[in-house]
Amino acid sequence: MNEPRELDLLISLAKQKELEKHGGEAAQIEAIRILSNAGGALPLSELLERYGVSKPTIAALVDEELHKDKRRKVRARVGQVSGVPVIWLTASGHQAAGKTRGNEVRPTSDSLAHALAPTRLAKWFKEIDPQLKNSGVEVSISWGPSIRTLSEQIIALAWARLKVSADAQGSIGLLTGGVLADCLVISRYSPDEQGAILFKKHWGIEPASQDQLAECVMAVEYQVSLSQGGDPLLRSKVDSWSAVIEQLGCVFAVIWIVEPAAGRVLANLGVGDEHRRTRQLLVPAPAVGIGSSAFTVPGDRWWPLDVSRDHDVLSDLFDD
Repeated sequence: MNEPRELDLLISLAKQKELEKHGGEAAQIEAIRILSNAGGALPLSELLERYGVSKPTIAALVDEELHKDKRRKVRARVGQVSGVPVIWLTASGHQAAGKTRGNEVRPTSDSLAHALAPTRLAKWFKEIDPQLKNSGVEVSISWGPSIRTLSEQIIALAWARLKVSADAQGSIGLLTGGVLADCLVISRYSPDEQGAILFKKHWGIEPASQDQLAECVMAVEYQVSLSQGGDPLLRSKVDSWSAVIEQLGCVFAVIWIVEPAAGRVLANLGVGDEHRRTRQLLVPAPAVGIGSSAFTVPGDRWWPLDVSRDHDVLSDLFDD
């Protein structure tokens, strides 16, 4: 029996169908917005399967034959990167997404790896899903619409905070433009003593509330390189997530999945050091099935990395 698809995906599919009823242009604008929120490019499979964009909509968006009269320039292109079909925005596409600036940048193998990271992380978690459930915690991976929903929540909370509190250091003001994670990891513990014990085993602290047991949200950033297209300075990203965790509280932790060079810079910025950056952890990309050459990172170890893959993990999780 096939597993039910995520609600976010079903909502996205329904939205696409409704947009197509009211004209192809509306559906194309939505696809452009999705691409823009993803940094300007996505694998074709992600647009189709994760975001529910239809093949006719994508074809109309990238077909240069439809734009020969020059009244409107083509707003996206299709090509292959490392053998994978990819869709990316042109300068006109970035403008259609509401950006005053935005140059066409053909995706590279690094940017493709970045776009595929959520899918690969989800596959890695799927391999340990039975053990996780058996231990008393359910874990799901979400991206696409849920990322935008979280960013909108951050914006709303930031503006609400600014109305009642001073922001001398600008840490809250930094969040009024939103923060986009690459994906979310959501863990759900049983709302009882065993769930609280397991939560403390994972994080070293008591759960703050029943709500935290019911839904513990971790944002994931995949930092493939120091020259990642479209990224702000790493310090700005780290500072933003610090404010989200410590002042707004809508994310419990941030997991930085890194390659070696980015990992070193992030470590220098305090990621992995609980005294400098609360619950911002470093995870080597190969440890979660992304990349091949193993390396180590400083700081506390993310608890899913210690889940056994070949036997009942109840004893592993509860024995000291």
